[in-house]
Amino acid sequence: MNPRVARDIQTKIQEIQTSSTNACDWLSGVLKKCKYYDDLKEVMAVQANAYPRDMVDSRSDLVPHLLGEDEPDPNEEDRPNPQLASLTGHNANFDESDSDNPREPSTVWNEK
Repeated sequence: MNPRVARDIQTKIQEIQTSSTNACDWLSGVLKKCKYYDDLKEVMAVQANAYPRDMVDSRSDLVPHLLGEDEPDPNEEDRPNPQLASLTGHNANFDESDSDNPREPSTVWNEK
C-alpha cells in the first residue's frame, strides 16, 4: 500500500474543483445562448430515430401483407363517385359489359 502525501491529495482536489468550475462556467455560457434550454431539454434529449414511439404490430389487419397471394382491393379512385354521378345524372353502377368494350366518343364536325 502506498501512503498518500497530503500535498498530492490537496493538488488532486484542486484539479477536480477547477475542472468542475470550468464545466459549470461553460454550461452556463451555453445556456445563456439558448434561453429556451430548460423547455427544450426534454424534447431534444430524446433521439427519435433510435427510440421510435409509434410501433405497429405487423400481425395486425391494419398492416397490408405485401407478399400475400390475395388480389388487392381496387383503388377508391377507380370507383365511380356516387355523389358525382347523382349530380351529373349518370348511373354510378357499371356492368362488366360496359367496361369491357367502352364506346368511342362521338364527335360532331362542322363542315364548311
